[in-house]
Order: sequence, then structure tokens, then C-alpha cells
Amino acid sequence: MGEPVPHDRREPRRPQRRPAVARAELVLDAVERLLLRADPPDIGLPAIAREAGIPLSSIYHLFPSTAAAFSGYVQRYAVLMDQEIEALLAGPLPETWQGIAERLLATVRGFYERHAALARLVLSSTAPIAARVADDRHIEQLSHRLAHELYARFELAPQRELPRRLAIAMAISDRVWALGVDASGRIPDDLFGESVRAVQGYLSHYLPQLLEPRAGGKT
Repeated sequence: MGEPVPHDRREPRRPQRRPAVARAELVLDAVERLLLRADPPDIGLPAIAREAGIPLSSIYHLFPSTAAAFSGYVQRYAVLMDQEIEALLAGPLPETWQGIAERLLATVRGFYERHAALARLVLSSTAPIAARVADDRHIEQLSHRLAHELYARFELAPQRELPRRLAIAMAISDRVWALGVDASGRIPDDLFGESVRAVQGYLSHYLPQLLEPRAGGKT
């Protein structure tokens, strides 16, 4: 048998037993409270341990670094954001891809505004690399889901690069929001409007302005 692959210290470990799962949640809750009071670069594992009331040695078994704690926090909320996006896609949507893009951005904006700590972590100008990497990974996964949705709704010729372009569009919106998101996670109306125009403008280089609904597809 080969040597075991060493764990990447920038990533959280997956707890298998119920007590470890509960302890991981306590740690992520502590990360959230700290993010509401401090900038990400000022947060370290000792502070997280104190906030969670858990010995530092116990945290190391789940989150071997601050980067791993931030990555785990982003992953926690990626799951919840996906649930809201799935609910959006399951309901009635505008008949144009531009309208769907705006509705999707509005859903993500609302999610950030209800989860200010997440917004402070991933939209901050001081966002840690680990948080950006986890967010980028989520965007890549989401881009494939959205490409599938567009093909299901519209007569759209296959584009090998469509998921990548959708990922770029979502990254554009994040960077626009980062220019003015406040400490409570609120994204101003004017900045939201700019993000919609930026995303629609970018995608218009690759998607026709008018797409016919797919016969028998979603409506």
C-alpha cells in the first residue's frame, strides 16, 4: 500500500462522529461571531478557540489552520445558498436570460445581507486567500448548475466554455459588490444595479440578446 496522502492544512477535516460534528459547528459559530466584530486578518485559531470555549488542541483536529476555519465557514454557507438558488430555479422565472441573471443576483444579494459575517469574509478587500479559494470553488460548481438550467430553458447551442463564462460573471458581481458592501452586509441599490449591468454586459458577448424558450422546457 502507498503512503497516505497528507491532509491539506488549509482545508477542514470532515468529522465522522457526532461529537466531532457538534464541535465543528461550535467552532464555525465562533468564527461567525468574531467576523461580526473583527476583520478577517485579525482572527486566529487561539481567538476562535477562546470564543468557542474549546481547547485549541481540539480545534486542530478539525481545523488545522485559520485558513481551514475560514474555508469551512464558506463551505457551510455555500450549502445554504445553494438551497435558496434551487428554490429560485424551481419557481417561475423571467422569460429572458437577462431577467434570470438579475433575479439570481438579487437572491445572492439578499443572502449576503442576511448573513453579514459571510459578506465580510468573502467580499472584504482583506478577504483571506482561503476564503476566496473556497468561494471560487463554490462559484465553479454553481456555474455548471446554471449552465444546465439555461440549456433546459432555452434553445441554446452548446458552448463548451459556458460554465467558465458564467463563473466569470458571478466573480464580476462579487468584485463590484466588494466596492461598497458595508459592515452589515448591505449592498447599496446603485452598486447592485452596476453589478447587474456588468454581468449582463459581459454575458451578452457570448449569449444572444434573444433566446427562444425550449419546446417542452421549463417556464
